[in-house]
Amino acid sequence: MSNEVMLSARVPTELRDLVNADRRSNQEVIRSALWAYYGGEKKTEIETRISEKKDRINLIKREKSERENELESLYNELDILQEKVENVEEEESAEMKAAVMSCRDIPLIKTHPHIQQKADELDITVDEFVQAVADEFGKEIQDGGYK
Repeated sequence: MSNEVMLSARVPTELRDLVNADRRSNQEVIRSALWAYYGGEKKTEIETRISEKKDRINLIKREKSERENELESLYNELDILQEKVENVEEEESAEMKAAVMSCRDIPLIKTHPHIQQKADELDITVDEFVQAVADEFGKEIQDGGYK
């Protein structure tokens, strides 16, 4: 036979609502509250709280691991994108170098068709392109139109 007895009491509706909202049974909530009030909790109540804390810790560890994996993935994606930018810049630089080299033996005149064509291909202004050619070969930019 059990050492348990039936106990009943009237409580304010606010307390009833709190008890009903708890995930534990009404009996567990009442027992826990009485043990806490009268100077201690039974070992099972403490063990339940320990178990809940351990579960929460494990959940946080899993979430942390997931976030670390997500962060690593984002860093990898960032590296790939930065590498793509570097490749595009290298290609653009190689295109610029080839275009500049193609102007080695022509007069450095802004209206020269070859210079205008290369500036258009590179999507830069004629002034920027002419300056790049001048800088590469130490040429003087000639005024006037191309004949």
